[in-house]
Amino acid sequence: MNPKALVLLAAHNGENFLKEQIISILSQKNVDIEILINLDSSKDKSYEIIMDFQKKDKRIFFNHHVTLNSSPQNFFDLILSARVKNFDYICFSDQDDIWYEDKIISAIDKITKKNVACYSGDVISWWPKKENKYIYIKKSYKQTQFDYIFESPGPGCTFVMNTFFFKDFQNYLNTNYDNIKKIPRHDWLIYAYARVKNYLWFIDNKAYLLYRQHENNYAGANIGFLAFFKRFNDVVSEKWFREAISIQEFLPDNEIKYKIVDENSNINYLYLILNFTKFRRRTREKIAFFIFSCILYIKKKL
Repeated sequence: MNPKALVLLAAHNGENFLKEQIISILSQKNVDIEILINLDSSKDKSYEIIMDFQKKDKRIFFNHHVTLNSSPQNFFDLILSARVKNFDYICFSDQDDIWYEDKIISAIDKITKKNVACYSGDVISWWPKKENKYIYIKKSYKQTQFDYIFESPGPGCTFVMNTFFFKDFQNYLNTNYDNIKKIPRHDWLIYAYARVKNYLWFIDNKAYLLYRQHENNYAGANIGFLAFFKRFNDVVSEKWFREAISIQEFLPDNEIKYKIVDENSNINYLYLILNFTKFRRRTREKIAFFIFSCILYIKKKL
């Protein structure tokens, strides 16, 4: 008997991509698939495309229209709406990628063999309008003690979670929704929650999807000079640090937030400097983290 997987797909003005993505999901091998779709305040033909698929295939379910103008909130809404009792695994999907036909079954195989609750992996960033440019994006560096505070384990579109973990997070989200809905990265929060609650998470060093890049990406591959310059500004202005640390405010049983942020909401850069190897996975990013923490610590003292 094939495992059963529910795919949560968040859509918004996706008429140029939806057909190709839905077909790639329905073409998954050795797994029984159903797709639950939210459509966020779209002005194109996304609704008609979804309805056309739904008429032809009983595995597709349209959840509802939402007016959120936010990809993370769209996924949060899907998470709360999903009825997962009859499924073994839950997956996330963007509207604009293309999945390899063995994407989900490969993830399930790793979850089973590694005895973990959650899975994510590397991706292949794809620019179809730039002569089919491809760049491999590696996220599968060795996990560190507190990497979840400052980075995700890969794009949410790679996530596959067992139902036990998903229901736990679903209950947590339902209880804390008014505050959590402000968080700008649903995938980052889910990873942080899993780590804090001691669920095992595996980051695969293989890629099973084409991560489409275009001008309307909510969150792209962060490649190139402009992306680096934006990240640099975010770090120097403390925006990136505060965005990352804000996630901790909504995590259960998380003692470390009291060391990073004091009672006056000041970031304890000295603590970050002394423990810099614990907060990032990739070696060069650990070094960059150390340097930026030193700069901001000196800036704070001047």
